Amino acid sequence: MEKIYLSYQDYNYAINRIFKEIKKIENIHIISIYRGSLGIGVHLSNLLNAPLSILKFQTRDGDKHEKLKMIYNAGIKKDDNLVVVDDIYDTGKTLKEVKKYLKTFFPKNKAYYFTIFGRPNNDSINFIFENKGKWVNFLWEIIEENY
Repeated sequence: MEKIYLSYQDYNYAINRIFKEIKKIENIHIISIYRGSLGIGVHLSNLLNAPLSILKFQTRDGDKHEKLKMIYNAGIKKDDNLVVVDDIYDTGKTLKEVKKYLKTFFPKNKAYYFTIFGRPNNDSINFIFENKGKWVNFLWEIIEENY
């Protein structure tokens, strides 16, 4: 399978694009999905001085598909606008489950969804770079062998 290696420049571009979209939103509460988007969530949380909560649900790497759960709630309020970030939207399984979870436990909150890589979709998932079925190596997953 062909691979894409996300450079720091591309990551920085993606974060800046997402930041420009969400900085207009009031009462932002960032939600990251453990593990892939923790760095993205922390980065945006720091830029926006917004709280960060963490959901856990992994659907790759042979994991048993355990039930989606909130592993850290930074105090989501009923008037918070939830900005869910993830690294990639591929099959849609993860974010569809996240949407169901948020509608169940936070039904009054408006939610926005952003990923760095994605595919055209009808799920209201915004993405910066289109992924055409390639494996993505994010910069936090790459180890330089020349140390």
